[in-house]
Amino acid sequence: MSLPRAHARRQAARCAALVAVAVAALVGCDENGPDGARVDGLAILSGDVGRTRLTAHDATDAAGREVAVPDPATAWISGAPGSVLVATLADGRLAVGNAAGDEDWRFIEPNEDAQPAGSLLFGAASPNGERVAALTLGAAGQFGVAVTEVASGASIVFPVEGNPVLTGPAWIDEERVGVVVEDPDVGGAISIAGVASGDVTGGPGNVRAAAVSADGSAVVWLSSVDGRLYGSNTSTWLAGQEIAALPVEPPRAEVRPGSFALDAGGTRLAVVWERDDGRVVEIAVHRRMADGWAVDARLGPPGDDPRAVVTWLR
Repeated sequence: MSLPRAHARRQAARCAALVAVAVAALVGCDENGPDGARVDGLAILSGDVGRTRLTAHDATDAAGREVAVPDPATAWISGAPGSVLVATLADGRLAVGNAAGDEDWRFIEPNEDAQPAGSLLFGAASPNGERVAALTLGAAGQFGVAVTEVASGASIVFPVEGNPVLTGPAWIDEERVGVVVEDPDVGGAISIAGVASGDVTGGPGNVRAAAVSADGSAVVWLSSVDGRLYGSNTSTWLAGQEIAALPVEPPRAEVRPGSFALDAGGTRLAVVWERDDGRVVEIAVHRRMADGWAVDARLGPPGDDPRAVVTWLR
């Protein structure tokens, strides 16, 4: 099923407005203040298109330090092994750098034999960091997921039927990546692309956005039915056993989840909690417990930037 061109352009414009807000400074915290261990590994992108900023909290500086972005119009960020960061620019390009900021960003250039991927949105690094999956809206309005090799620039595009939900892909393992499509019955559902086989199959429903830990053990998703965050083991989620899910409670009733990300082992969850207009209220780090998700740290909005995107260094 192809999207009409006008609809595709509207989706792409909406996406640029959504994602080009992205990634960087933490200047507030709760009255107790988070200790370094609780936020170690967290990276935050914030700011409007043309003036985005990036802050990394790593082992060398858990308090956070600013890292240069590849372009002020950096729109999205994703962590990869070795404290590597993959950035998606508002113009659809991908760049690779590191959280230390001691190397220049390298743009991933498509090779001559690469399948045309169009403009890329929401690039997400694979568990081993060798590939990047991104939404793509082609010139003809076709929605798909593009998988690009970081080293070579070789890419393949998997067409996906249905209207895309503008959110990042979620790697389930090295060979499967999930993207969210609109669903008339439950609002949103996962379509799973097999990187080796090229097959696209249906996955769990009641999903508006999802994040899977790099080791594949845990998943957190935004319900398209009630708008709440839930976490579970990935295997039970894929099997449709939502009864095993545990909700992630918001800090107050009037906020909703924005960007969210699991760390590599699925034990820590970073959530940008927003007002209905998308402005950040706080960024919280939740720790996975046997009976739910406990709050480890609360951080205030990133300065004057109204929105933020989070990821974890690995």
